[in-house]
Amino acid sequence: MSVGVALGRWQIANLHEGHIAFLSSVAAKHSRLIVLVGTSPAQLNAHDPLPPFCRIDAIRTIFPQATILPVMDQEDDQAWSDEVDHLLRPFG
Repeated sequence: MSVGVALGRWQIANLHEGHIAFLSSVAAKHSRLIVLVGTSPAQLNAHDPLPPFCRIDAIRTIFPQATILPVMDQEDDQAWSDEVDHLLRPFG
């Protein structure tokens, strides 16, 4: 089984054509699609207007077969990379 991973903030209420094309391309090349949703611990603001559950629902509506996981922002790149590795470890 091959696993395709797509990572983004997805700060949009509904996926646009570019998002759909990107995720469709990853899904077509792999037997499993994992979508990581970048999540900020900060309060909602103009830069991050949508909570994670809204963005996850928007993705799930079009890609119900996808495994969708939030990945929290971290203070440094290594901690963020370690978090991504931790989330993906169960998938091979």
